[in-house]
Amino acid sequence: MGSDEVPVRPPVDVVRPVAVMDLPGEHHWASGPTRYEIKADGWRAVGAVLEEHRPVLLSRQGTNLAPHFPEVLEALRHLPVGTVLDGEAVIWCEGRLD
Repeated sequence: MGSDEVPVRPPVDVVRPVAVMDLPGEHHWASGPTRYEIKADGWRAVGAVLEEHRPVLLSRQGTNLAPHFPEVLEALRHLPVGTVLDGEAVIWCEGRLD
């Protein structure tokens, strides 16, 4: 690890999306980069690779989500140490997000 690198260890602050009915108008975009995503009703999750091939998948409160999302945990195993991903974990069930 280089001298300018800082190891990340959970817990980490996660993005806290806010649900809105409509996207803001054009004037809002002029204030700088803004990102929007569909607000799914899942678990906010942090995936982190702390040691080689030993990732963790945690909820915002620090609950282990690995048993609920084994495919995500397996995918994390292939990422480099120091990787941290923040996102909404959902399950596709019977043609819809669950």
